Amino acid sequence: MEGPEPAIVTHGNVLPAHVNYAVEKITGVYRLAPRPLLFTSIRLVHEANRKNDRPCIAEATLDASGQQVRGHVAAATMPEAIDLLEERVSRQIRNLHERAIALERRPPVGKRQQPNEWRRSNMPNQRPNFFDREAADRELLRRKSFAMHGMTPDEAAFDMEMLDHDFYLFTNINTDEENVIVRQGKEPYELLQLRAKDKSLDASAVKIQASDITPPESDIDTATTLLDESSGPFLFFLNKDTGRGNLIYRRYDGHYGLITPGKE
Repeated sequence: MEGPEPAIVTHGNVLPAHVNYAVEKITGVYRLAPRPLLFTSIRLVHEANRKNDRPCIAEATLDASGQQVRGHVAAATMPEAIDLLEERVSRQIRNLHERAIALERRPPVGKRQQPNEWRRSNMPNQRPNFFDREAADRELLRRKSFAMHGMTPDEAAFDMEMLDHDFYLFTNINTDEENVIVRQGKEPYELLQLRAKDKSLDASAVKIQASDITPPESDIDTATTLLDESSGPFLFFLNKDTGRGNLIYRRYDGHYGLITPGKE
């Protein structure tokens, strides 16, 4: 095996054979990486909830010289979940390799045609099921921030794919405001913006359409209530206490998470 020995975390009835199988599968994709791998973690969870038809969750995170590649899937059995995870991580790494080649061959700025730097993944969503927790029992359990350095919506979409997320909060380098890029099935990515509008979306490597939704201005407690009243997985809002874009989302355990800019 060329690359780091994976750090393993397990919860529930996860057999040693499952761990060995996961290590074999994930380290088997090392050969595809275009950059040296610095760290790998694997998380296997077998939930005890008998009502869940996909209780086996497999997650892997690989650090490819600073670029994180992540997969997060669920299935009826642990071997099936591990196979799905291998497929997803392999696709992520191939995409990383294709983008690296395209960027190397890309002509200078000013002579550049619309780049075909990477392909959007059309793999089906195999996310874990959300736990149906009563609203009164939900808590804000996780707060995290993202780096303040700006990026284009195209770069944000790529990072979102590499992290295997469905939405991603970032600072738009073209407007210097927080935006959210959203994956929408096979349709173009959707871009949620605050006040300033990015006029460069037509030059993106992938199709991105600007949303006509204006994020609400709210404090965190009210945003949590608004999320409860909606059927969506997250709420992007303008934090009236800081004047910055924040994102509150539903966690798979039924609680909430909050993402804010790195410095507020």
